[in-house]
Amino acid sequence: MNRINLKARIKRNMLDTLSAENYRDEHSEIIQYLNNLGADILVGIERKDGIYTLIGTETIYYMPPSMVQEKLPIKDFLCILQATAMTNGKMAT
Repeated sequence: MNRINLKARIKRNMLDTLSAENYRDEHSEIIQYLNNLGADILVGIERKDGIYTLIGTETIYYMPPSMVQEKLPIKDFLCILQATAMTNGKMAT
């Protein structure tokens, strides 16, 4: 995923504004730390319970407060997202 493209989408959809203090960008400490380890993360969101969802160029990272990284290729994530959205769309009234 292209950094410039992603930043434009974030601004257009107001993700940074709507997520407020939960939004993490490339200047965030957690993202800088993981990028120094070679993760290549672009942006992320931290839930109130401390769980991070971080979007990288090729991978989606999921990290609970224990800091154990789980990762999923973006292609697989998009397939899951599409299947879930289609299932939920069929059940909607």
